[in-house]
Amino acid sequence: MKICYLLEGTDLWGGVKVVLEQANELYRRGVDVVVLSKGPEPDWFEVESPFVHVPAFTREVIPSSDYIIATFWETVAPAVESARGRVVHFCQGFEADYAVNRHLAPQIDRVYRLPTWKITVSPHLVELISNRFGQFAVCIGQTFDNTLFYPEDRRPFPAVPTVILVGIYEADFKGIPFALQALDMVREKGLVFRLLRVSQLPQSEEERRYGFEGNYYVNVRPEVISRLYRSSHLAVSPSLEAEGFGLPALEALACGLPSVLTEISSFRGFDSRSDFALFVPPSSPEPMAAAVIRLMRDPDLRRRLSARAVEAARNHSTEKTVSRLLSLLESGEDGAGLRASL
Repeated sequence: MKICYLLEGTDLWGGVKVVLEQANELYRRGVDVVVLSKGPEPDWFEVESPFVHVPAFTREVIPSSDYIIATFWETVAPAVESARGRVVHFCQGFEADYAVNRHLAPQIDRVYRLPTWKITVSPHLVELISNRFGQFAVCIGQTFDNTLFYPEDRRPFPAVPTVILVGIYEADFKGIPFALQALDMVREKGLVFRLLRVSQLPQSEEERRYGFEGNYYVNVRPEVISRLYRSSHLAVSPSLEAEGFGLPALEALACGLPSVLTEISSFRGFDSRSDFALFVPPSSPEPMAAAVIRLMRDPDLRRRLSARAVEAARNHSTEKTVSRLLSLLESGEDGAGLRASL
């Protein structure tokens, strides 16, 4: 079996990491796999599979393959037009739901209506594709390196704990402004903490006005951010419903952090039970602040959530996801017959 991934770019994004981890795992299993990318080989991730930097996805560039896995909406049409293999549309989030892409909604909708196989990282995306486009999709689960994100023996909860908040302030669906408003309310209640912020972009003047005590990190490599999680004591993940999966939330859980998560479909899909975090409505600073305060004041709750967080995160692994992917591709069907086993 020959598999070709099409990758739009290689900047440090969770979705890019997912694709590269899948390709690496397939390569380790002896699968003939190649990643074609419009961006250069990244310096923030160790690529093991064959990787080719290309100027465009054309028939001349794309090799004849059993499967071409298009990993972003812009890569789907070139894959189809190349006629170089069966096209698998890998959806990690519905791109038209992001504010930055709303003006492109008609083009994105057309791509989703193309007769491709569709696979997703989260069950709610299967439902979205079915409801909006009347097409079948299969959730293969999330690629996740649980050898990198793991808990360690927790230190005593300090008088000044560290709260970690990961995401781009300017990305509407990440909900970062709501979390900052919530943490400002926590501060106004007299509780003291350090805020550890991680983003792909430098801190904006608007965010800087909050004046939180703590550190701000930009474009952090996976092995570094895993250490930042383990150096923290609580996590807040404030994403809105448009979130495709939310890897930072899962990474924090895997590191055993008691977490406040928004009640959105992707986060709910992490586990069949909802007792692995405190859930609050999205876009709601007051309930979020109350949940953070509750965690800061209740050691038994923190211990309970920490243990369940690690259990929930174990549902996700690169090995499981790639096994599901291979089962689907080897079946030679669109996945309808594999629904029960996947």
